[in-house]
Amino acid sequence: ARSSDLSVDALRNSPEIAKLDAAIQTGMAGNGVVKVKIYGLDGRTLYSSQPSQIGEDQSSNEGWRLALGGEIVNELTHRDEFNAFDGVIENRDVLASYIPIRRSDDAPVEAVFELYGDVTELVRELDDVQLRVVGGVILVLSVLYSLLLFVAQYAERVVREQYAERERAEQALRRRVALDDVVIRISARFVTAEPSEFASSVQAALEAVGSALGLKHVAAAAIDDRAMVTAIAAWPVPPESGADHRQDALPWLAAQLCEQEMLVVPNVEELPAEAQGIAHYCRRHQISGALVRRLEYRHTSIGFLLLGTDASSPATGAEMEGIAKIVADLIATALVKQQADATLAASEERLRTLVESMNDIIFTVDRAGRFTGFYGRQLGEYGLSVDATDLRVPADVFDQETAQLYDAAIDQAMRGENAVFDWVLGSREGRQIHLQTALSPVIDDGGAVIGAVGVGRDISELKRLERVKSEFIASVSHELRTPLASILGYAEILLR
Repeated sequence: ARSSDLSVDALRNSPEIAKLDAAIQTGMAGNGVVKVKIYGLDGRTLYSSQPSQIGEDQSSNEGWRLALGGEIVNELTHRDEFNAFDGVIENRDVLASYIPIRRSDDAPVEAVFELYGDVTELVRELDDVQLRVVGGVILVLSVLYSLLLFVAQYAERVVREQYAERERAEQALRRRVALDDVVIRISARFVTAEPSEFASSVQAALEAVGSALGLKHVAAAAIDDRAMVTAIAAWPVPPESGADHRQDALPWLAAQLCEQEMLVVPNVEELPAEAQGIAHYCRRHQISGALVRRLEYRHTSIGFLLLGTDASSPATGAEMEGIAKIVADLIATALVKQQADATLAASEERLRTLVESMNDIIFTVDRAGRFTGFYGRQLGEYGLSVDATDLRVPADVFDQETAQLYDAAIDQAMRGENAVFDWVLGSREGRQIHLQTALSPVIDDGGAVIGAVGVGRDISELKRLERVKSEFIASVSHELRTPLASILGYAEILLR
């Protein structure tokens, strides 16, 4: 009979099913198959190793339908309980396979086998392998992450250090530019300052340096040939009169600077007993350390520059030493110039006093034959002045005859020769003044004539005396000629 025609009970109790079950039980023993089902083309369960399932309709089973279409379908499930050949098994992983049954590869499907295999150990092994793989991957990733984290942290540290270094470099550059600007402004101030502005220029320089370097106190002083110390300027307070700036206040410092160009005092409290003058000065101005730079001219100490710091700042460093050297050189140059200007002004004043006290007229002439100056006490009497004759030729100052005498004498002086001539000048009172002028060439270091200098002397009295002498001689000659004529006549008579 056809299986589809049999009832469920008849199908379960049919001898064919019993034989099939015995054959399957024998064939499947020990190969891991725990259950077998056979479905008909209508979805009816024709055989099951669990007899209670024979005759069930599984036409709605997706696995059966796919297998009926010729596909092999596998489905892995976990069963808490499962009816196997050997009874109920628990907590097992089961692989259900739906396999189409054909007589040949190209024959139609005649039935569908469903095989249940116990793959619990295989799944456990796969889980172990997966766990080991995942653990290994996690370990590798952890190591890689740690390595990447270390590299990232190291790179971040390097970037931070480079950024900090760049910030420090930029700050140093900005500070260097600011200090260079201070030096340029100080230099410009000294270059353009008048001699009378020397002290104020030094004061401005000390203020600029003190503010730029954050100093507690800055001072400059001069040392003369007698080792006397004289204050020039100080910041933030002006130099005071008193013991701080007398010779007996800083003798040790002056002596030290004669031997070395720079003196660093890290702690004023550690100065020797003979340096109490500078120690007292530093304590007075709340200075804990100082850098003192010598002001020198031709390797001779002419003063010093003192940069004072408080306890929070060191009294040395390349930056401070460099600024101290530049500013000290500028102040030394300005001090020498100021002293030279003062000496020159005094010399000029003495020379001017001497020249203005002379009765003679002194004048200068340039290469073009123009008067560049007239000097002497008698200029007003002679009707001459410096302004009136400045850069004028003789024809602009004197009459034609006198101008010709001057032109000839100037030409002779420009040839390197001395020239002397007499001339007459009318005074404001209407009397005649007899003058004698001597011109000499002015020669530079190269031997070239660059002008002439002349001296005009009033010889009116000499001319008067010569005239009196001539008149006296003429009178005496006349008075002597009459008696001598009588004597000569008698002598001639006697000789006859």
